[in-house]
Amino acid sequence: MATFKNDISVQTTPSSQYPETFEMGSPTHFISTASDEREAVYLRNRNLLNRARIALAVVVLAASLAIVGCTAHPLHIYGQTHLSVSWWLPLWPEHFELRATRGLLGCAVVMAVVSVGYLGVAMVPSPRPRTTLLNHLAALTGTLSLFLSIFSVVFFEVLDGKRDTDTLLSWTCRWNNTVKGAPTDFGRICAESRFSIYTMIILIAFSFVMLGLAAVGFVMEKNITKARALRQEEKGGVEELS
Repeated sequence: MATFKNDISVQTTPSSQYPETFEMGSPTHFISTASDEREAVYLRNRNLLNRARIALAVVVLAASLAIVGCTAHPLHIYGQTHLSVSWWLPLWPEHFELRATRGLLGCAVVMAVVSVGYLGVAMVPSPRPRTTLLNHLAALTGTLSLFLSIFSVVFFEVLDGKRDTDTLLSWTCRWNNTVKGAPTDFGRICAESRFSIYTMIILIAFSFVMLGLAAVGFVMEKNITKARALRQEEKGGVEELS
């Protein structure tokens, strides 16, 4: 009978003598696991977001440089072929509007510089996370690009719509489409001018996309900040209970 009692006493030993069993099932353990998973998801999404914004900035940079080339070339041709009124058959009218093309050129140059600035900051390695900085920089890049693209398109359309003056687009496209034997550069200038204005219109959409990606970054940062604060509160509560 004594042996039987000793066996029972061994089997009914309180589980508090095995703290490792309690720790594995404690609330602290589950809070840490959930936090690690959320942090991993946040880091993965943040990296994808940064890559998307870098890719978009590269596209905007390439499009801006294309606009620079397609507006600088017609202005260069005009400067070389513009003749004074003493000539009998000048290629260009006396009253000619160049501000529309120059506006596209100037805005495209600024957009290219802004894109280079964003890429320079986003692609340079850093020992510390720069999430807040990159979010604000993406918002600034998208805002400037949106303003410049809308301004250049509206400015171009207003000047190109005047009836008393011609722009490079209206003049070259009119003569290239209606007159046989028009100067060979007119067809190229017409195509380049159309490409410039259409590409700038597309950049308006890209600017909205950049602003959207910046907003996503702000939301992600806000959510993870709240989750970290909640985790600290829960950990503090568990420590008080223990």
